[in-house]
Amino acid sequence: MPESPLILAASPDAALRSALAELLARDGFRVVEAHSTQEAGAAEGLAAAILDAPCASAQERLRAAGFDGPVLLLAEPGSGAGALEKPLRYAALSAHLAGALAAARPLAIGDALFHPAAKIVESPRGRRRLTEKEAAILAFLHRRAPLPASREILLREVWGYNGRVATRTLETHIHRLRKKIDAQLVSEDGGYRLAL
Repeated sequence: MPESPLILAASPDAALRSALAELLARDGFRVVEAHSTQEAGAAEGLAAAILDAPCASAQERLRAAGFDGPVLLLAEPGSGAGALEKPLRYAALSAHLAGALAAARPLAIGDALFHPAAKIVESPRGRRRLTEKEAAILAFLHRRAPLPASREILLREVWGYNGRVATRTLETHIHRLRKKIDAQLVSEDGGYRLAL
């Protein structure tokens, strides 16, 4: 049986840290508690981190220590985009954590592995970084596989465009993406699909 994911719960607030650890453990996670990311260091084997920090420097320290997994930031209301505002219900935090862990899980595409959160494709031919839109296209096509996605569906789902918008942006992104994932992206029925 595989080990449950290891989560870092870092907060200067001992009560919050303890409550997070207890709730996460109840959900089956292993937990490392820390007063700060400096105290946590580069905890080995972390799957994700929950940081209660007044600024983004905590996340930067964690990244500098070599952690490239999902980070959930808890912050006071109005402190910035990307943070989960306190007070926060555990059910909401749990849903965000589950989504972040799912997005971080590598996806097999032929002989390559796609890391959605890191926007990287690794294959025997090397490691390639994807743009945000390339990663979004690849993730959407992977979810939809083996069915193709029409041009209109991709424009709506990835860009939020009306399908009748006259643009070559999709084709440009598909062309670049094909170079990065080789022959796994095929044209079919006026759209595209992944050959998994």
